[in-house]
Amino acid sequence: MSAVTRLNPVVAEQVQDIATLTVASVDEIGARSADQIDEAAAAVEKAGNELATKLRALASAMREHTRRASQEVSEFSLFAKTASDTVVGLEKQITSKFAED
Repeated sequence: MSAVTRLNPVVAEQVQDIATLTVASVDEIGARSADQIDEAAAAVEKAGNELATKLRALASAMREHTRRASQEVSEFSLFAKTASDTVVGLEKQITSKFAED
C-alpha cells in the first residue's frame, strides 16, 4: 500500500487535488515561459534583421562613396598631370624663346 492510500480518504483526495493543481500550475508556468521566450526570440530576430538591413545599406553607400571618391581623385590626378605638363611645356617654350633672343 502506498502512503496516500493509508491516509484518511478525505485527506487522500485533498492530496490528490493538490498534486493535480501543482502539475497544472507547472504546465501553465512552463507554457507561459516558453511563450515569453518565443516572443523575446522573435523580437531579437526582428531587431537583428533590421540591423542587418541597415548594415547592408551602409555597406552599399560606402561602396558608392568609395567609387565616387576614387573617380574624383583619378580625375583630379589627371587634371594635375595635365596642368603640370602644360606648365613644363610653357616653361620650355619661354626658356627656348629667351635662349633664341
